[in-house]
Amino acid sequence: MQPSPQIVFVARGLTKTYHMGEVEVPALRALDIEIYQGEFIVLPGPSGSSKSTLKPGDTLRDDRRIKIKAGV
Repeated sequence: MQPSPQIVFVARGLTKTYHMGEVEVPALRALDIEIYQGEFIVLPGPSGSSKSTLKPGDTLRDDRRIKIKAGV
């Protein structure tokens, strides 16, 4: 029996809005996601469709709704 895969990335209720002058552009709306060890994730979409918004790092680094397991 194989062990259950471990969750290595969890995000709950993520919302991200960009402000372009007086216009608010929603990029993420209440996103929930779990990524398990060994999964390969693809985020397809045209330029400007907020693919990079979900990328761990600059955009979401300080968001407390995100948990990333170190060393995986």
